[in-house]
Amino acid sequence: MSRLYKFPALWLADYLQSLNQLGVPMRIDPDKSMIVAEESGQVLFKLILPLSWRPIYNDFTSCEQKSFLFTMLLMEAGRASIGQFYYDLNSVTCKSHTTVRKYMVRKGQGKAQLTYLKTKGKSRYGARLRMQESKKFFEEISLKLTSSEHESSKYLFYHAPVRLFSTLEDELVTDLPFLSYSIGADCKESSFKEMLRLSTEPFYARLYVEECCVGIPDPPEYQKIKVNLKK
Repeated sequence: MSRLYKFPALWLADYLQSLNQLGVPMRIDPDKSMIVAEESGQVLFKLILPLSWRPIYNDFTSCEQKSFLFTMLLMEAGRASIGQFYYDLNSVTCKSHTTVRKYMVRKGQGKAQLTYLKTKGKSRYGARLRMQESKKFFEEISLKLTSSEHESSKYLFYHAPVRLFSTLEDELVTDLPFLSYSIGADCKESSFKEMLRLSTEPFYARLYVEECCVGIPDPPEYQKIKVNLKK
């Protein structure tokens, strides 16, 4: 069984340098944004890079620690939260946020109209209304993400069902002006409060150390990344 260590991206560059001194062969898995150390065909540890590192690393020590803006999107059927944040070393500040709500789920069924139409006809008024609301839902999110307010963002970090996000991409009039990455953490609901909680997830590294691995440098201690609201 492996041990998990989670620490801020701020300390990752220094820790990578200490790992390099081990003399253990390490390779980058670009598909999973992960560094893997192996010896005699046995995995010793895996280091999951922060989401913010994905598009910029090309070796073990490359790092971009500059401050930057990013956009977050949490989306579920009929409800979405969108916010722009500013990352500065070990803190995140919410600069703006908005929510979008539409009638997309059939009352008592808990099923989005996009899915419901696969099993039922769409001639009824309620179905037509939900389809209209669904279209408005994606249009509003699309307009918001491609607005001048978010054009300065470097990344989009999102949490959404695959079907909903692919539908959003189809509705976009223009391509998103930033790189998009899915947040792997659990999301309870697409609320502003939950968006604040998840806004720090892209800036954590995760180290999985196997029991057979000995002599590895102690990883940095877990430290909570501060979240601020713009006054």
